[in-house]
Amino acid sequence: MCTRYYIARDDEYLSSIGGIAREHPLYVSMREKLGQPVKTEGEIFPGDIVPVIAVNKKGEERVFPMKWGYTFPGGKKLVLNARSESAAGRAMFSEGFLHHRCVIPASFYYEWESRQEEGGIRKIKHVMKPQAGRLCRMAAIYRIEDGFPRFTILTKEADESILYVHDRMPVIFSEEAGRAWIRPDADPAALLGQAARDVAVSDAGL
Repeated sequence: MCTRYYIARDDEYLSSIGGIAREHPLYVSMREKLGQPVKTEGEIFPGDIVPVIAVNKKGEERVFPMKWGYTFPGGKKLVLNARSESAAGRAMFSEGFLHHRCVIPASFYYEWESRQEEGGIRKIKHVMKPQAGRLCRMAAIYRIEDGFPRFTILTKEADESILYVHDRMPVIFSEEAGRAWIRPDADPAALLGQAARDVAVSDAGL
């Protein structure tokens, strides 16, 4: 699962793409209609508008502002995650999986461990990030709703080393695999096998 993630203020790369997202013409329209700023640092929550990496109509890698969460027709509930194993065969996700793929750059994501203790279950917030590489590049798909792009993060079975925290985790790519993921001619099913497997866990201090 992934329902929160974090963008560090002092990361030069993340700061630069945040600036690009703020200057994008699409963001001007989103801000006027949705009344939200683009969030470029700190803890990211469902429904936030954030910087996302995708390709433009010419197939060129670019930064776009997108809102986190698909919506159900006529409903307010946000769909934050999609199972990578079945996304291609589900009506809500198939078009994005085949044609509208993106990468969500972050410093790390959060996950909650349900720990049985005396007196009941305690939720423990953990910081999760790949062992290799400085950034957490999460695989996602997007679609257009009411004229604006929204994304949902793809998940997979959690690796054995972190099952004690949660049984699902985001699909996380290296920089190279992330760039391949967003290419229009990519085979998304094949690329899923290149997802990072070694994830570091630390206590979020909360």
